[in-house]
Amino acid sequence: MDTCAQKISRVNHLFCLAVFAALISFFMNAPAFGAAPALPQQWVDTTLVPPTGSTITVPAGGDFQAALNSAQPGDVIKLQAGATYTGNFVLPNKAGSGWITIRTDAPDSSLPPPGTRVTPANANVMPKIEAPNDSPAVRTCSYTDSGLPLPCNTGISDGAHHYRFIGIEFRFTPGLPGSPKNYDLIRLGSWFQNSLSQVPHHIIIDRCYIHGNDNEAARRGVALNSAWTAVIDSYVAKFQETGAGDSAAIGGGIGPGPYKIVNNPSTTISKGPGRIS
Repeated sequence: MDTCAQKISRVNHLFCLAVFAALISFFMNAPAFGAAPALPQQWVDTTLVPPTGSTITVPAGGDFQAALNSAQPGDVIKLQAGATYTGNFVLPNKAGSGWITIRTDAPDSSLPPPGTRVTPANANVMPKIEAPNDSPAVRTCSYTDSGLPLPCNTGISDGAHHYRFIGIEFRFTPGLPGSPKNYDLIRLGSWFQNSLSQVPHHIIIDRCYIHGNDNEAARRGVALNSAWTAVIDSYVAKFQETGAGDSAAIGGGIGPGPYKIVNNPSTTISKGPGRIS
């Protein structure tokens, strides 16, 4: 007859065998350690598509929003290098799949070639799109507010698509009241959108200078609540905020993507509770 000690030993032995078998099964069915991660399943194509439409020139002091409203897919809107266009501009939703290009009127040779990032030294050949308040300088949502994220006016600008910015400086007026001085300098989509039809898509920010101001709170450079969006070869800097804890050079929360964020030096400082993007 087995002693109590022998029974305990046998139970322990069986337990060890069961654990060993489970480990063998796990490692045989688990991915190999060190295996290469899967490649992206989608890719945002940022190849420059030549324009096929008209050129709309907006001189210093001209009506940039009127140019946006009248532009058709395939058109180019040229803004005067060095000129400042102040306002909260909205990208309208246009029928069709041609690109509307918004760019500096300086020659291509004045900018680094595609695939090479800009720096603040290139600002002298860039038009300036400037927010005069805490609302975005450019957005795809046509509400009127004091910077807080409210729903879009359905059917006016939600779902805007196929816009490309080349060689533009985005900024906000220094010395604005309140904190932060600006919430989202470029806001793609709404924090309240709840269907894919409202989501902006196919938007490219190419070789642009996007920045806040020294010693002034600014929450986000680019809010990506969008789809098929790229920020490439651009310079994003000076987005900082104390207290809120979620300042971000480029950040978002409810956009489906995919995104292409390549070759953009960025600086973000966030102090306080919450996340840092």
